[in-house]
Amino acid sequence: MLMRPTGWQVIGPILLCLFLVLRVGGMWFFASKHPPEEQPRMRRTATFTTVLALIAVGIWVYTVLQGPRGF
Repeated sequence: MLMRPTGWQVIGPILLCLFLVLRVGGMWFFASKHPPEEQPRMRRTATFTTVLALIAVGIWVYTVLQGPRGF
C-alpha cells in the first residue's frame, strides 16, 4: 500500500517539461508582444525568469539523482 504505483517516474519529467514550456515560453511570448520601447526591460525579465526556471529544474534533477536520505 505504501509503494509508489508504476509509471510514477514518468509523471515528474512530464510536469517539469510542461512547467518549462508554459513558464519560460509564455514569458518570452509575453515579452515579444510589448511595444519596442518596453522590449529591453521585458527581455531582461524573461531572461531572469528563464534562469530561475533552469535553477528550479536543476535542483529537481539533483534531488532526483541523489535519492532519499535518512536522518
